[in-house]
Order: sequence, then structure tokens, then C-alpha cells
Amino acid sequence: GTLSAVLTVEAPARFRLDGRKEVAVESGRLMFQGDRTSESVRVRTSRSEYLNLGTRYVMAVRSDGDELHVLDGEVRRSARRSPNGPSEITSAGTARRYLDDWSPGLGIPLDRTVPQLVAVGRTDEGGLLAFDAFDYQGDLAAGPDRDGGGGWRDAWIPHKGLPPIGLDAGRPLSWPSGGGRGALHHRGGNSAMHRYLKTPIRMDTDGVYYVSFRCRRAAAVGDDVNQVMLVLRKWGLTVEQEILQRTTLMFALNRPDAVAAVYFDGTATRTPLPLSPDTTYLIVGKVLAGRDRPDQAFMRVYRPESPPTEWEPAEWSVVSPAVHSNAVYDQVSVEFTSRTDAWLDDLRIGRSWPAVTKAKPDPAGR
Repeated sequence: GTLSAVLTVEAPARFRLDGRKEVAVESGRLMFQGDRTSESVRVRTSRSEYLNLGTRYVMAVRSDGDELHVLDGEVRRSARRSPNGPSEITSAGTARRYLDDWSPGLGIPLDRTVPQLVAVGRTDEGGLLAFDAFDYQGDLAAGPDRDGGGGWRDAWIPHKGLPPIGLDAGRPLSWPSGGGRGALHHRGGNSAMHRYLKTPIRMDTDGVYYVSFRCRRAAAVGDDVNQVMLVLRKWGLTVEQEILQRTTLMFALNRPDAVAAVYFDGTATRTPLPLSPDTTYLIVGKVLAGRDRPDQAFMRVYRPESPPTEWEPAEWSVVSPAVHSNAVYDQVSVEFTSRTDAWLDDLRIGRSWPAVTKAKPDPAGR
């Protein structure tokens, strides 16, 4: 399936929409955001015709020329006076200026601060629906320590019949953006715990949601599943009902050879990744919800030496098929299936990319 791209225009500007995938810009700044699953959008100026190739770029159209800054993917430009002539491709990390409607572009320095002027969602540090940094002391299985973070209806509920998940107080999973004061610690076997959201994730209305968590897994033994998983589900259903109604969305790392997996609407999508044991990784998921349009889930795994940038990625590690789901997720589950130790920390759910990838939320502000 394809995704809708987002085109943001900064006022003052003069432009005209010529169709769902075509726009003519006379003057102003615009930002295009999509990824490799997005449809291509044709942007016309008096000098040029631009076509994105799975990308994110910023353009300024002025009386003295067009300026193009490509942040991800590629943009193909054709001169208006010679549309059948050779097109020019500007790739990620480069920028060009076009002075007229027949000449090739002039290379200019890429200005990575340009998007700040036009990106509507970038400064939305809000959008955080729920989080838990596991800044607890003592035993997570009992007492007030289960009620940390924010955005939840009540405390964590240990899964009945399974051993409780432990807590490493004072030993968070470190990350370049900082960490909390503790982390969940699974010590082998099967374990799970659940919590209810104050604000559900609704697949039956248009919206975009993000989830993130850090995790670390000890070296697997033999054919161990070695799985750490975050599950979004509807409260009150049995496992059989969940399977029948296809009402779960899961983001998981499993297997010793490190497979990133998304389970959505009854379908599993898996991608092998070269991940190492005893290393902290950040898992970021994105959920596109549509009332009439298809729904889709994405997952990206980040290493500590290359954490997320301030911008959403153009490509994801795992991309689910497009489906039609009307599920309402009001329950969050953390589940471990591993014979060896595994850890999870800094769980977040939000409506914006910065909300789940920036520095840890301040508990005082919850």
C-alpha cells in the first residue's frame, strides 16, 4: 500500500493545487515529507518541475530562483523550457539553486536548519500520551512503585500465573539522550504486565501515533525465542478473541539472529537485523490510522552510536502491509519470552516523533 505524503507550505506563499499529486508554487517556502512507500508528488515552479523519489526536502521559490535542500531520498528536477532534456537528480545531503528555466542547478551548501521554518510538527514537544521511565525503587510487583510515569488509568498489573518482572533500581539502560533511574529486568522464562491508557489509540479515526522503548537482551542460548515485545491491545478480550478479531498490534525483537517484527491485524512482518547481544537499542514504532483509508504500522531499530535525528526517517526497518482495522487500543502490555535476561526501559506513546524520541520527559510536568 501507499502512504499519503505531507506537504507543508509556510505563509506568505502563492500556490495552487492541481490535483491530489500535483501542486504549482509561484512563491514561498514549502516542505515535502514522505518515505519510500509514499506516492510521488509533482511540484511545478516557473523554472522547474520536481518529482520526489521517497524523500524529505525543503524548497524556497523566490523571484531570483528556486532553492532545493534534500534531507532524505532524492528529488528529480526537469527544466521547464526543456522538459524532454536530461533531468537532474539531487540526492540526500545536497542542495541546489536554479536561476532560470533552462540551465542545470548550481551546487550550494545544504542548510539543515531550513526545515525549522516550515515544519509544523517539529516543535510539538507535546503529543506525549503516556510514558514510564521506570524510576522506581524496590519491587515493581507490589506497592505504589507500579504507578509511575503519566498518561495511565492505573498501576501496572502483573500477568496472573506468570512470575513478576523485576526492576533494576538505579541501573537504567543508558542512551545518548540520557536515562532514568531504573529499568525492567526479566530473569528468564515467560513474563508480562499490563497497563491501561487514559487516551486510547484509535484505528477507526484519522491519526498518527508513535511508540518507543529501549531494550537489551543477553546472549541467547540454543533455539531460545529471546523475545522482547510491546503489545497494543483492546482491554477485556481473551487471547482466542484477539486472534479471531485480529485486534492486537505488536512490536518485537526476537531470535538470537535478531529479527525485528511487527504483528498487525493478524499478519506478521519480519526483517532480520545485525544486532548484538548485551547492547541497548531503541525501538520506535509508527502507527498510521485511517477512518476510510488503510492503516499501517512501521518499526525502526536504532543503535546508541546512531540515535534518532530530530526528523522522522525516510525508511523503516519493518513496514507492515496496509490493512483496514477499526481496533481501539486501550491496553499496553510488556511481554518477555526468553530463557536469558532481558531489559526494557523508557516506554513512551505519543502523537509526534519528538514526543517519543527526544530527551526523557520530566516527571514533574506530568
